[in-house]
Amino acid sequence: MLNTGRDVGCDFINTCVTGEGTPRRKITALTMRAAVLSRAGLLLCLLLFVAGCKAGSDDETTSTASINGYNSTDQAIRPFYVDEAGGTRIGAYAGGGSVCCVRYPRKWYPGLTARVKWATSSGKNAGDPTKTWHEAEVPIERYEQPGSLNIHFLPEGKVRILIWNGTPRSEGYPGPSYPAAPPGWSPKGGDDERPDPAMESAAVPGEVR
Repeated sequence: MLNTGRDVGCDFINTCVTGEGTPRRKITALTMRAAVLSRAGLLLCLLLFVAGCKAGSDDETTSTASINGYNSTDQAIRPFYVDEAGGTRIGAYAGGGSVCCVRYPRKWYPGLTARVKWATSSGKNAGDPTKTWHEAEVPIERYEQPGSLNIHFLPEGKVRILIWNGTPRSEGYPGPSYPAAPPGWSPKGGDDERPDPAMESAAVPGEVR
């Protein structure tokens, strides 16, 4: 600021006083008008944004669904994404990792896929936390009506995606069973621990899909 050699004092609102004690009013009308216009512009943007969201939800060609993850492996999944949506975690032999949201066509068609990206690490509490990333283009299996997007992580790096209005425990579910750990397996301990052979021999074979 240029120094004029005069003391200048200003009160809190809009009055400045020169060294001779002469008050000088700041021009506040323009400032107030600019503030009003700025608020009006923000309100207009908000209205347009809300209108855009409403239009998207009324689209008869697409649906929005939550993403539910199910992990049937001994590895923890931290995290996973479906077409860049997601980010939640699933423990080993666990399910229900749910996150919002993904859009998909209301009507299934051949060749419909989703890009899945996920990271695996030890499913043991004291196991190796190092992550290994995987990525795959996964077919979305045929569906007749909208529902949740259920994604299943299976042994040997296999992944299945189903649109279904329910969980793997619901009647008529066309996908894999709800994840269940083999007898004797526990997340406690480290990677060097193995299930008790006696428990494995006593296991009753279950349904495999």
